[in-house]
Amino acid sequence: MRHLIHKVLFNYIVILILCFVISIVLSVGTHMTFLHFTALLDQHEEHLKTKVDINRYILEDITSLHLLLLELTAATKNKTERAATILEIRQLLDLTQEHLFVANNGGLFEKELSKKYQQTINIPYQNTTIDLDSSAQNAKLEIQLTHIVSILDNLSLLLEQRDTLFELKNVGEQQALAQKIRGFNANISSTFEEIEAKINQIILADTQELTATKIKNAHQSHLYTIFEALLIMITACIVSFVIYKIIGHIINLYKELENKLYIDALTKLHNRFSLLRELEHAQNPAMILLNINAFRTINELYGVEVGNDVLLALANTLKIFAASHHFRVYRIAGDEFVLYKDNVDANQAQCISLLEKLFQTIENKKMYIVAIEDFIYLDLSAGISFEKENTFGTADIALNKAKELHVEYVFYDKTFDAITEIRHSTQWKKRIIQGIEKECFIPFFQPIVDRNQTIIKYEALMRLKENSEGNITYTSPSFFLDLASKTRHYNQISKMTLMQSFAVCASQHIPISVNLSYQDILNEPLHDELKKFITEHAIGHLLIFEILESESIRNYKILQSFIHDFRTYGVRFAIDDFGTGFSNFSHIFELSPDFIKIDGSLIKNIHTEKRSYELVKAIVFFSKELGIKTVAEFVHSKEVFEIAYNLGVDEFQGYYFGEPKATLSSS
Repeated sequence: MRHLIHKVLFNYIVILILCFVISIVLSVGTHMTFLHFTALLDQHEEHLKTKVDINRYILEDITSLHLLLLELTAATKNKTERAATILEIRQLLDLTQEHLFVANNGGLFEKELSKKYQQTINIPYQNTTIDLDSSAQNAKLEIQLTHIVSILDNLSLLLEQRDTLFELKNVGEQQALAQKIRGFNANISSTFEEIEAKINQIILADTQELTATKIKNAHQSHLYTIFEALLIMITACIVSFVIYKIIGHIINLYKELENKLYIDALTKLHNRFSLLRELEHAQNPAMILLNINAFRTINELYGVEVGNDVLLALANTLKIFAASHHFRVYRIAGDEFVLYKDNVDANQAQCISLLEKLFQTIENKKMYIVAIEDFIYLDLSAGISFEKENTFGTADIALNKAKELHVEYVFYDKTFDAITEIRHSTQWKKRIIQGIEKECFIPFFQPIVDRNQTIIKYEALMRLKENSEGNITYTSPSFFLDLASKTRHYNQISKMTLMQSFAVCASQHIPISVNLSYQDILNEPLHDELKKFITEHAIGHLLIFEILESESIRNYKILQSFIHDFRTYGVRFAIDDFGTGFSNFSHIFELSPDFIKIDGSLIKNIHTEKRSYELVKAIVFFSKELGIKTVAEFVHSKEVFEIAYNLGVDEFQGYYFGEPKATLSSS
């Protein structure tokens, strides 16, 4: 479960990171796109600005040329000065020609700002967006400049002539020549004024275009900014929505996983994990652990689906009952439920009253199961604990104690699993050892009768014979057998009882039924001794081995092999206490017993409980179909005998026919 959570969470984290990355990429990409568009607008604006500057610089060149040409005609200049001015004009014409070429074709525009300080400016220019009108105007200027060169050449000749006339002192011709020079000056002024006017028109048009471009660029930039902001906001909203959905999905996933972890799938009650989580913070816990007695029988007789219906019906009853008494209810295992509260007011008297009401409610509430169209009555046991430490474990100890004592409920007491238990075990261990040393473990025999109430065989039952100051007592194995198994004395006790039972069978020549546990079946040295005795006394056909199905049986193949082995000696087999505990119909097919001994808890109540009656009826029917004889145990009255008889039971055993005794009874 934890691995699944981590895997899903990792996937969602990866998706979240991808969402953030996509969001950043989209935002950066949008921003860079609009930066590119803005840069193009700025480039266009800068280009227009450069174009205006270049045209102004050309206008300055033209104006300078105009002034130099006018200055050239001054009479005060001598030849040397005039030659220098002409040279300067020609250089300026060449520079202006270069500037016009750059303006028309693009290139590096070089402009001298100050001769004194030798300051120049270099302007790179690409003539890719110049209007057609401007290009045409620049072309005309180039032609007119060529015309100015010819004017300059003619003017230079006139000035040289003027110098000659000054030397000859020819006044008349000087006046005519001066008139001609003034005509040239007027022509030059007219030409340059026309050029300057046109350049000014170009500059004005470019300036207007620049102003309009600036306004347009500002508007476009504003629109780009708004559009970029909107796009980023939309992207952020989309990514935020995706993140919101993913986070919501993660939260729902955690809730679903929490439900699966802490909620029982069948009853929808809180489960064991939820209870343990509550117990971690408990201050004054009060726990009632409930168990359905013989619930497995319901599953085996009616099927798992009916068993689930029973659990659901009980869960609903407990839920309503717990809510009305301020308890919380949990299902912690198959047929185990818990009523729990953390309250300082919880006490033993309150729990006793609560349990009496609960048991009365369960008894009064008939659970109708649709699948079988009948009512099922439930019998519950309870263990109660108020222990702060290990509350659940101590409640389980109390529940087991209630089952052991066959009472409805038991409150946990520390002596259950501490001093009293240790003292009890120590005393019994000593008595077991003494019993083995003195061979005091003996068989008692209880008669088994047929349908005519005639004794046909006996069951050998273990007893511990003890003599205390002349007072002889016989103790049932229920008091010591579990401890004997734990202390490794069981094999000696079992062998002692079995061999005595075999001896009675051999001497009396009457069928004897003996009980074997799974531990006996695993004890191969015991098998050899049993086979040897059976062979020597030829009593195989008189022996019946009763096998009790229990949780200790780990390997049914071993059990099958044991049955097959001893059947070759004539031994018959019976399944003991069938109908409760670990009995399983499917194992009947595997073991093929000769007898099925119906559990006494069903037989003794067959006259008062419909459930017991129906179970016995089903077992008898099932056994007859398979050709297996049935034996009813715990027949304690005539009424019980007659009911079992009418159901078709083959053999009967119980106090109604005879108590277990050390000797074989004759009737």
